[in-house]
Amino acid sequence: MAEKKRRKKTRSKKSSVKKPEQLIPTGSTGLNNALADNPFGGYRKGTIVNLIGDSSAGKSLLAHTTFAAANQMEEFDDYRFIFDDAECGADFDTEEMFGESTAKRIESPSEKEEGSDTVEDFQMHIGEAIKAGKPFIYILDSFDGLSADADLKKAEEQNKSRKKGNETSGTYGQAKNIVSNQILRQIKAQIKKTNSLLVVVSQVRDNMDTTGNPFAPKRRRAGGKALRHYSWQEIWLMLGSKIQVQVKGKKRQIGIYCNGKVDKNRETGKSRNVPSMPIYYDLGIDDVGSNIDYLVDESFWSKSNGQINAKEFSFKGSRDDLIKYVEENGLETELQLITHECWKDIEDKLRLKSRKKRFE
Repeated sequence: MAEKKRRKKTRSKKSSVKKPEQLIPTGSTGLNNALADNPFGGYRKGTIVNLIGDSSAGKSLLAHTTFAAANQMEEFDDYRFIFDDAECGADFDTEEMFGESTAKRIESPSEKEEGSDTVEDFQMHIGEAIKAGKPFIYILDSFDGLSADADLKKAEEQNKSRKKGNETSGTYGQAKNIVSNQILRQIKAQIKKTNSLLVVVSQVRDNMDTTGNPFAPKRRRAGGKALRHYSWQEIWLMLGSKIQVQVKGKKRQIGIYCNGKVDKNRETGKSRNVPSMPIYYDLGIDDVGSNIDYLVDESFWSKSNGQINAKEFSFKGSRDDLIKYVEENGLETELQLITHECWKDIEDKLRLKSRKKRFE
């Protein structure tokens, strides 16, 4: 009971923003706004999301932040939190960064394995989660960490042939895309039926296009067309600048800025840049700092001589002092609503109000 009392409210008496009953929080107000025009939720229940990004850009951490944010809301009390560590790359302290209650709820896809090795393993694990009958948030980290049984067999055949001085036809990696397409097609409807969420993490790869096509994207992710086709939303994360502090006369890195873009979005149909997210090694995503930076960058709050004028809070001071003021007074939800007000004001100005509608 005490845990539930500590959970943050997702609406304010002063706000007209309704509780996002069909949305799952990402853990970032800016990303929520970019995905769904709602400060409290961004991912739609019953969908597949593809989270793509540079190495060390915060993909795994952002995925875990979804667990933590959902854990603060009572409507997700019956949800399972499943983390499929296919890449064995999540090395942060989950309990320290996301809290004991969140850490206790996160489970591996099976009792014997922390993560899937092949796409066939993944198919089995998510199939078992669906059969269990409870809604879930399932994070596959990452798609790149999976192989396919047929590909492994092909690689073994090629190695044996090379030892004998022979070559075999075919290309390693083709089976993975084919099987993945089949799996995603089969589970899409079942995920929707259970109001679950599948977040597939992918690594960015340079596009080695040799056709001379000027429209070929410079960056891509593995998985062929299947992941993009079946994903409700597609988010690209890019590694930004370093966060450094001066300690004993030297600059020391304590985090990074993560920049993002919503490239595909069936929720609103809009492609939007995600406000820059500060990520600290021992804190995770700094949502308060990110929201303050956004309000200043968009001139919603003025800043002069290092002093931010947060008029809604009747506060004027430095960024660090403002962060402290918000956290000590429990104003995080109010800050989210103010951030959303700024976001919606910009979105409203982007609408073509002066144009006559073609169809009445």
